[in-house]
Amino acid sequence: MTRLFHRLRGILRDVEQTAYRLHPSSLDHLGLSVALKSYCADFGKQNGIAMSCTERNIPRAIPPRLGLTIYRVAQEALRNVVRHSGARKAQVQLQGCFGGIELIVSDTGSGFEMTPERLTGGLGLTSMYERVSLLQGELTIESNQLRGTRIGAWVPLPKAEVNGPKELK
Repeated sequence: MTRLFHRLRGILRDVEQTAYRLHPSSLDHLGLSVALKSYCADFGKQNGIAMSCTERNIPRAIPPRLGLTIYRVAQEALRNVVRHSGARKAQVQLQGCFGGIELIVSDTGSGFEMTPERLTGGLGLTSMYERVSLLQGELTIESNQLRGTRIGAWVPLPKAEVNGPKELK
């Protein structure tokens, strides 16, 4: 009976972790900036990567769909750092600019050759493009072999958010 209890407890822990990865409660309760900084700190510890996460000019209220999109793009970009780049350092920047939110994830890893097959062949890059384009945003990828990769995502804010209490410059 004890064995079954421990097994069930382990399964419950796995389900809770999966639910958190799908939609962390901190995103709803604390906002995009705090949730992303927390994710970066945990990610760095778990993967042995020196992480830097900065933010500036982020409005207090970000529409939930926009926040989740930026969060998911950051997650996927950082997973790619671990899977493909071999980098020991990564940087995440979040900023309000040009009437939207911009995310930049860069690493110091091996980079890759920017061929059409590489840019459209993987599920990770494809999902990032799709998420951002659904919100009329833009995704850019720059990579140089042996010098790292930089993924940029920009998603427009609704007009009410741009003209809200914390004006973007």
